[in-house]
Amino acid sequence: MNAGQSRALARRLLLFTTAVAVVSDALLIPFYPDLFALRFGVESSSHVGLYLAATCLMVVVVLPGWARIERRIGALPLLVGAQAAAGLLAIACHFCTDVTQFWAVSLTMIAFKASYLLVYPFLLRLETPETHATTIGLLTVLVHLGGIAGATVGGGLVGRFGPESTFLGMAAGDFIQMVACASLYRRAPRILDVENAEHGRAAPDVDTLGAAAVAARGAAGRRLLRLAAVMLLAYLAVFSLRPFFVAFWREATGSTSELLAGLVFATPAGASIAALLFYHRTGRPMAAPRRSLPLAGFGLLVILTGHPVAIIAGLAIFGWGAFESLVKLDTLIFENRPPSDYAVDFSLAHISQQLGALAGFMLAGFATTVYGFRAPFVLAIVTLLLSVLVFEWLFRPRAPEVSAPSGLPEASS
Repeated sequence: MNAGQSRALARRLLLFTTAVAVVSDALLIPFYPDLFALRFGVESSSHVGLYLAATCLMVVVVLPGWARIERRIGALPLLVGAQAAAGLLAIACHFCTDVTQFWAVSLTMIAFKASYLLVYPFLLRLETPETHATTIGLLTVLVHLGGIAGATVGGGLVGRFGPESTFLGMAAGDFIQMVACASLYRRAPRILDVENAEHGRAAPDVDTLGAAAVAARGAAGRRLLRLAAVMLLAYLAVFSLRPFFVAFWREATGSTSELLAGLVFATPAGASIAALLFYHRTGRPMAAPRRSLPLAGFGLLVILTGHPVAIIAGLAIFGWGAFESLVKLDTLIFENRPPSDYAVDFSLAHISQQLGALAGFMLAGFATTVYGFRAPFVLAIVTLLLSVLVFEWLFRPRAPEVSAPSGLPEASS
């Protein structure tokens, strides 16, 4: 198998494993309150929020370790072993009856599942810079389609077999990823080893750079940190809605259908796909965060009216605005950056996203306990508006800085 064929095979299988991972991980996300209430007798909203925050924190803690292990043994051997372990632990979660035991087993499972996030930078290393935008767009589609499929299938499983049954679906997804990665490693090891070696080359030492280049790298790093701050707030807003949306839907509409709840929960993902297709076909640029973030907040205001039709319409508006915002921020993180910095940029972006999700889960749990199921929507609206203010403040016009190809555009983005 030549290099081109190996890369093509790697792209297909890595995209496939990403889709499987997203679907299996989304099975239970809307139904964690049901799991804790029905399986363990825990009905505290703050408990659910703390658990979901702990899952985010676990990913933040273990991902740097997985990255170091990958440098030693390669991405594919790591993914094969880690996903096998995740699948076995998912089966163990299915049989847990004690809440303390469930915390221990499930968080260990999350630690192993987190290894699949390394697929993202690994896939970018197989691409040329000219195809990165297309690849990121395709990954975005897979994530949103997977969210729709996962929420829908999860609703059916929960309604028929109970929330613990979703862990068997997660295990199946982990084992499928394991087989796909093992097949790829067996069929195309040489070219992947070469790509890993290219990735592992050290970055230039600061002593070998000129003063202007050092200053430019520092300016680019500061711009990345500004983007990370905005991303943290944006993800806090988005993820604060997830844990208790199904409960809000039931309270607002009186509906008891788990399948319908899963479909409604997936409405923002459907709006995201519609937005992606619209911009792809028209060729128009996506709106900057200063416009798309307020649009997402307006959608949440529509949801708070409480009418079933308004809730669905508001979710669609929110999904469109959130999609534009998060994709644009992701694009700015990687835009004009040298390939040698992709891994660092990915780590920074992912850590800021996970910290935002962690804060969103925790605040949603506490807010729901005190103020009810509408509270996360108010929290998200306030946070979205705050993220706009932070974006405008951090990217306001400044005195000219040393420019470099690795820099990021300022507020005009």
